[in-house]
Amino acid sequence: MAALIEIRDLSISANGKQILKNINLDINEGDSIGIIGKSGAGKSTLLHLLRGFEEFENITGEVIFNISSCPKCGKVNPPGDAGKACLKCNIITELKKVDYFNSKEMHRKIMDRTAIMMQRTFGLYGDETVLENIIRSLEYSDIPKEKRPYIAAEFIEKVKLSHRMTYTGKELSGGEKQRVVLARQLAKYPMLLLADEPTGTLDPRTAKLVHDSILKAKQEHNMTMLVTSHLPGVLHDLTNKAILLDKGEIIETGNPDKIIEKFLAMTGVVNEGKAVVGEPIIIIKDLKKKYYSYSKGMIPAVNGVSFVVFEGEIFGILGISGAGKTTLSKIIAGIMERDSGKVDVRIGDIWVDMTEKGTDFRGRAKPHIGYLHQEYSLYPHRNVLSNLTDSIGLKLEPELARTKTIAALKAVGFDENTAHEILEKTSYELSVGERQRVTMAQVLIKEPRIIIFDEPTGTMDPITKNEVANSILTARKETGTTFVIVSHDMDFVRNVCDRTAHMKLGKITAMGDAGSVLEEIKIEEKPDREKTPEDRNNDLERFLKRAQQCADLNVLSDVDFYVSKAKETSVKLNRDISAELEKIKPAYEKGIYEMFKEAERYASEGQIYGMNVYIENAMNYAAKASIDISGELPKFMPSYENGLEEALLEAQKHEAEGFLGMSYQYIHRAGNYASKLGKNIEEILKSLPWYEKWRLTDIHMKLR
Repeated sequence: MAALIEIRDLSISANGKQILKNINLDINEGDSIGIIGKSGAGKSTLLHLLRGFEEFENITGEVIFNISSCPKCGKVNPPGDAGKACLKCNIITELKKVDYFNSKEMHRKIMDRTAIMMQRTFGLYGDETVLENIIRSLEYSDIPKEKRPYIAAEFIEKVKLSHRMTYTGKELSGGEKQRVVLARQLAKYPMLLLADEPTGTLDPRTAKLVHDSILKAKQEHNMTMLVTSHLPGVLHDLTNKAILLDKGEIIETGNPDKIIEKFLAMTGVVNEGKAVVGEPIIIIKDLKKKYYSYSKGMIPAVNGVSFVVFEGEIFGILGISGAGKTTLSKIIAGIMERDSGKVDVRIGDIWVDMTEKGTDFRGRAKPHIGYLHQEYSLYPHRNVLSNLTDSIGLKLEPELARTKTIAALKAVGFDENTAHEILEKTSYELSVGERQRVTMAQVLIKEPRIIIFDEPTGTMDPITKNEVANSILTARKETGTTFVIVSHDMDFVRNVCDRTAHMKLGKITAMGDAGSVLEEIKIEEKPDREKTPEDRNNDLERFLKRAQQCADLNVLSDVDFYVSKAKETSVKLNRDISAELEKIKPAYEKGIYEMFKEAERYASEGQIYGMNVYIENAMNYAAKASIDISGELPKFMPSYENGLEEALLEAQKHEAEGFLGMSYQYIHRAGNYASKLGKNIEEILKSLPWYEKWRLTDIHMKLR
């Protein structure tokens, strides 16, 4: 095959830093070349240069494209098509050598035949369906308008998304969005595909689907392909040649497996980071969230999820694309509403109901919860120092701002010198991996008690990933911060997380210490309707064994999870497991005793909602284990009486001030306390002189 691209002595620098240095490379027509290297090596810069998006001031060397071109319509094709008739004009095409930097007209035409998949950038029309998104990519093509839906449907099938064709962009998971992006790019019928970490944020199963789609498209369209990735599997699956890039230089070129081996030898290790954790800080109970699609109906994104996270713990939420992980994390953070269920978060010694709106409720906790979105971004025209201070409302004296920023950057893996170097840089001057770590620092610098990271290592190379893992472990050790990490990356979860919940189709399928969960999910799960009695017996034994293991670790929420699964399975087998459950009962009794102790402490301090959190959990576990706790409850009734009175006074106060929403939240809380006392909240409210005015105002507001 002829060389499609010839790169000669290419060097790029910015602000005194060498980004690419003396790059010499031939990319032959039909090649699949992988570029691997740690964050900041220059991988993305090279791809963006070839795409033609960005202009660089300090650039030397040359990039030559060898292409075939039609003398009449100017359509560009790979050099192997030279001498063939143009499909549109039926005129013999000519071979041309194009200086990519000094030929604006041909530069534009080459760009039209070049597709790029950029890291973590979806760029979809959120309110339009997958089909409509693909049709938009065909707007400037020669395909007749009436045929475009059928052609678009073919591209959707190529990326295995026909079952999501009528979903809107907003209804897709991150992995599904990435496949739509691929379909949009394939709709350009490119001769060159530049894939910058195309599956870095995807779970292995979804990544394999995308890899298969890319390979199939490459063969069908005879594309030349350049792929950057930090994942050995990507280069192994997609490329026939690989380049190791480090600090802007090509270190070695050769067989992908050989290059991968050399790169992995540069990877550091993750330090041991297990820690003694504290009391519960997040309690989730029977949480549910559905989405509604006009064409697909109800989609259960989170379906009856319950678990506990302990203070100082690093808790993982693991699962494939579309499992419901991101939806769950956003509900915990208070940035998305749930349909039903409870989320309680402890800030210091105060329990907050995250399902209740208002400054006295959810608003009290949100400033203490940091959240890094999967689709993160920095302020593009501000430097790193500004992004980490005044841009996010952090007003500090200049010297203190620099000191605090340096500390945050070091906490996410930058060394001292690099942290100082990047302070004045904008996001455009950083590699994608560096941008990601700066965004993590942006969360850390606010000193939250709880940090939620959604796919924090999605496009990081192994070296940077280990640095970030160590950063998280160090931050936890130094500050006691609690982390919730949403990820599909099993190795990262194994290295960093203390406990993990595995999600599938909105439900938790496994829970406990990270190592045990990762071993458990390796077991191929059959659909329930296909299970034999032998399969169910195996499941039952596994659930009972895991329940006992979790009991030995004194984690009652995990015990309860596996006991519930064991009970469900035993019903299907019509098998009595009361003897087995009796062995686990002491774990329930111990946990319930500890909850009542905490409830008593909160009652003595006058924190009625905190008391109620522990009592409700004790009642839930007691019901599951058939333990009678009726004798323990009367001593809490005076506190519930006080709580009911306080909640009604707060409701009246906010009603008088015109804050009807806050008033409603306190009435809701009063109703909860009244039910514990065996009282009817409606009867209580009717007896209050201000309630009739409240009710009429509420009706009036609803009518408006």
